[in-house]
Amino acid sequence: IMSATAATSSKFFSLEVFSEPRPPILPRTVTQRPLHSRMDQLSETEISLARDVFGLSCTPGKNTAPVSAVADMIRRLGSNPTDDEVRVMAGKNTDIEFPDFVDIYSKVKAHGDGQAEVLAAFKILDPAGTGTVDSAQLKYILKNLASGMSDKDVTAALQSFDQGGKVKYADFVKATFQ
Repeated sequence: IMSATAATSSKFFSLEVFSEPRPPILPRTVTQRPLHSRMDQLSETEISLARDVFGLSCTPGKNTAPVSAVADMIRRLGSNPTDDEVRVMAGKNTDIEFPDFVDIYSKVKAHGDGQAEVLAAFKILDPAGTGTVDSAQLKYILKNLASGMSDKDVTAALQSFDQGGKVKYADFVKATFQ
């Protein structure tokens, strides 16, 4: 098992990505989670892109990147985690290795960007299943419950979605998450 892990890890730490030679990856102890625990959930292209992004943020002379940079690295890969989400997933670590980065990235990617949860919340406001919500109700939510937007901001945000006092919430959510 050790030799398979060592062979697998070497293909993900290509020296082409790093400007300096990196120390070898040491085997993890029994109490730590196994290397590449979520590696199989990503395509080779996603892993390659993740390796490139990780390499750009690595601390010179180490195989690690600061946890404070992980959320930005994952955003470069197309997902949108919050800094707090990443901190929780990283635990008490201040620096992470590539396998840990891939683990966090794959968790964020599997969780999605929250669009499904927002659509589910809108469906609660749409008991008839028409695919629309009352624009006045959405304005109230945006002004008072969500982000405390001003009247001017809410009007501008909903202007292109308001169709006779109704908003197609799927279109609104899709545009919001782009």
